[in-house]
Amino acid sequence: MNRIFAITTASDRIPTGGDGRGEVTFTVTNSSKRALRGKIRVRPLGLSKSEWFNIAGESERNFSPNATQQVLVKVTVPPGTAAGKYQFRLDTVSLVNPDDDFTEGPTVDLEIKATEAPKKPFPWWIVAVAAAGLLLIGWTTWWFLSRGDKNVVLEENFDNVKKDLKKAWSVTKTEVTPTGSTRFLGQFFTESVKLTLDKLPTHKTVTVTFDLYVTRSWDGETPGAGPDVWGLNMDDGVSLIKTTFSNQDAGKQAYACKDGEDASTGCYSKGAASTFGAAAINSLGYDASLKAKDCVYKIKRTFDHDKSSLVLTFFSDLKEGAGFNNTSNEAWGLDNVRIEVK
Repeated sequence: MNRIFAITTASDRIPTGGDGRGEVTFTVTNSSKRALRGKIRVRPLGLSKSEWFNIAGESERNFSPNATQQVLVKVTVPPGTAAGKYQFRLDTVSLVNPDDDFTEGPTVDLEIKATEAPKKPFPWWIVAVAAAGLLLIGWTTWWFLSRGDKNVVLEENFDNVKKDLKKAWSVTKTEVTPTGSTRFLGQFFTESVKLTLDKLPTHKTVTVTFDLYVTRSWDGETPGAGPDVWGLNMDDGVSLIKTTFSNQDAGKQAYACKDGEDASTGCYSKGAASTFGAAAINSLGYDASLKAKDCVYKIKRTFDHDKSSLVLTFFSDLKEGAGFNNTSNEAWGLDNVRIEVK
C-alpha cells in the first residue's frame, strides 16, 4: 500500500454542542508527481456511525501533482446518543489504482455532549389553518418554477440488486470485478441491453451518465480484427452514440472524448489513440496479453426528449474470429447509471 496522499488536520478533536453538531477541516495533498483522481471517504471507528458524517462538496476529486485540497467534514449526531468520546478518520484512495494507492488519515476524537431533549412544540396548527390558503398558493408557485430543475429518474450502481431491476432492464446479469471493488451490469459480448423508463415527469431534455467498462482485447478501428463498435440508441433507433474502442498498444479508436465530456460535441467519431479519454486503466483486474487489459470510460450524453416514456438501447458489434466470439476475449459492462430529466 502506497501512501500517495498526505492527510493532516489542524485539530485532533471535535467537540459537539447541545445540538450534536460540529465540523473539522482536513488537508489532503497529492504527494506524487502525477495527476490523480481520488475518492475521499470518512471511516467511522468504534461505536461511531457513518450517517453522522458528511463531506462538504464532491467526494471524488481531481488532484494535480503535489496539489493540496481542503476537505470539510460536518458532524451531526442524533438526539439520544450517549455522551462520550467517539473516533473517526478521513481516508483517500486513488481511483486509478485503489488497491495500492490508499492513505489513512489521522484519528480524530469526537467528543459528544448530552443532547438536549426536544421541546414540546407550540400548537402551530392554529396558525397553519389560518395560513392554509397562502401555503397552497406558495406550493403551486414553487411547483411551476421548479419544473425546470433536474429530476433524477434512475440511479443504479448494481451493488445491491433491487427487486424492480427486471422491470427496467432487459438483461439483469451482474458480476463483481476481479479486484472485488464493484459489482456491475454485464459482462456482454455482441449483445443489446435495453433500459425502459415510463411515467417520466414533464421535461424537454434527458441527460444520461454512466461508467462503461471495456475489457480485454478490443481492436478499435483496426481493419480485419475490427471495427469493434459500441453504441447507444434512443426509442425507435435514433442514434445517440456510435463509436469504437481499442485496448491495443498501437491501436486507433473513434472515441476521442475527454473525461466527462458530453458527446453532443461530436467527440465520439473524431478518432484518437487507444485508451484515450479513459478515466482508469487496468483498475478492474481483468487478464489479457495487452498493456491495457481494461478501461473505464465516464460517459455523459444530453439529448432532446419530451415523451413520458424512454427506451435506451446499449449495444455492441464486436468483430472476432471463430472460437473467440465470447466475453473471455472482448467484453463490456455498465456501472453507475444515472438518468436525469429537465
